[in-house]
Amino acid sequence: MNVSRTKLLTYIGLPTALALCLVALIGVNITTNIINAQINTAMMNQVQQGSLKVQHFFSRYAQLSKNHYHEPSLLSWFENHTQRGADLSDNPDYDRVNQQLIHLSSNDDNIISAFFASNITGEYFRENNITGVGIEVADGEYYANKRPWFIATLKKGVMNTRSPSADFSTGRTSSAIEGPVRNGSGKLIGVAGIDLNLAAINKVIDNIQYENQGFAFLLDNKANIVHLPKRGKLNNFKITTKAIDFDGDSISDESGKPVIVTTSIKVNHPIKAFDSQPQTNGFAQFSTHLQAQGDGLSKVEFMGESYSLTFKAIKLESPQMNWTIGLMVPTKQVKGPVWRLQFYTLAGVVALIGLLLSMIFFVCAPKD
Repeated sequence: MNVSRTKLLTYIGLPTALALCLVALIGVNITTNIINAQINTAMMNQVQQGSLKVQHFFSRYAQLSKNHYHEPSLLSWFENHTQRGADLSDNPDYDRVNQQLIHLSSNDDNIISAFFASNITGEYFRENNITGVGIEVADGEYYANKRPWFIATLKKGVMNTRSPSADFSTGRTSSAIEGPVRNGSGKLIGVAGIDLNLAAINKVIDNIQYENQGFAFLLDNKANIVHLPKRGKLNNFKITTKAIDFDGDSISDESGKPVIVTTSIKVNHPIKAFDSQPQTNGFAQFSTHLQAQGDGLSKVEFMGESYSLTFKAIKLESPQMNWTIGLMVPTKQVKGPVWRLQFYTLAGVVALIGLLLSMIFFVCAPKD
């Protein structure tokens, strides 16, 4: 009888156990792939929806700005205004142009200011204000057409989105949509645009999560921070990086070397600087990936915890922009369903094998 039991265990029990393990392994692998695909799709959908809202926001204001600054009477006035520092206090034509700037910005809470930088006089016009004569900057008297942002816009040649800046007193983040303005013969009249309050965009980013977990962020075309929610681990997180000024440019010491500081995260800080802190890495590699691929998945470690990172490029032709929106979710939250599936499947297979072997022992047990 012992021989029969051994044969049953060898020819029935062992193959059956192996078959169950193989079927379970194949089933878990297929199901794992399906669940992973569903999770990745769900996370990408969250990022995609946010991306579309950001695109719509900037597209809308780019079109508004373009329509406004190509209005014939406004364009004509700036083309014919050739005297820098002229007294315009009693000039009805200037009053009309000024009212147009006021009208553009006062009817929309998202518009901070409307501006026109003249290439003819170098003056900078905005609501009730002209910057130029008597205004001194580091390299002499202020000429708008000599400023870096003006020159950068001309190099791009189209309406574009400027990297954001933050008001140090209010914390308000803004970005300018600006572009060259030319007359009918192609002569450059100036650079015009609007300064936008990004509070509405920041709210969009703040609301992007996966099952109420994780946080999203917005980066500009240089992989620098545009917005990052201040909650959870981010509240006390600091980075070591180059000090930056109001415009996001690096600050240098007397010898010309960049000033290095440890500080809380601010607008225009590079996301790769996250790697400067202990138990945080993968962000420099992620930053590099953005140059090669606009959309995708990545893995990073943040303050000792593994995160899955889903990202998508925000690309527009008008205004020209190539920003990125990303969503970071703890890996344990993303992989939780997969790990539970694997555990319960393994437990089920072990239980079935145990039951099978018990039945064989019972059937083959010696009878009194």
